[in-house]
Amino acid sequence: MDTPIDIQLAQYSFKFRPLFWREEFALKSGKRDPRRVVLAAALTEVSGLPVNDFGEAYRVLDAVSTTLIERMFIIYKGTLSDDRKFTTQNLYKAPEPSDYVNRVEMEEDRADKKVDVVMQRMEEQFTKEELEEAKEVDRQILAGAQAKGGYRGAVPKIPDEEDPENPLGGWKKKAS
Repeated sequence: MDTPIDIQLAQYSFKFRPLFWREEFALKSGKRDPRRVVLAAALTEVSGLPVNDFGEAYRVLDAVSTTLIERMFIIYKGTLSDDRKFTTQNLYKAPEPSDYVNRVEMEEDRADKKVDVVMQRMEEQFTKEELEEAKEVDRQILAGAQAKGGYRGAVPKIPDEEDPENPLGGWKKKAS
């Protein structure tokens, strides 16, 4: 990686190593000062004496005043090399929103045409009387579902199909 960063304060010389971004993101400060935590993780030696672990480094930096820690942190971050930027090639280029909307409408039209073809085949296959009988059965099922304690799983009737005089639909009463 990069060369160590030397910071001279009074009669002490602090040597820090640059941290990888993953190391820096993995640091948890908790109730501690986050600047001290970053500096402690990066500290390698003090005035020629090696620092063995994070706890020892944090104890050394805990003895330094807050204003000096702020200055050390600014110097540390300022002397780090520039971040490397990575680029990618051949990225997926999304279509324009209007093109996407047009494509969706075309797919809906295709689906509508398929449904129309199926409905036409059903009309050719079944007579109108059979279709009316099927509608009548559906109406009776829906009326039974609306009754108290009706059928389980049935859906309510559509309001425009309701006949207030005959909730079961079908035959109408003769006026007497």
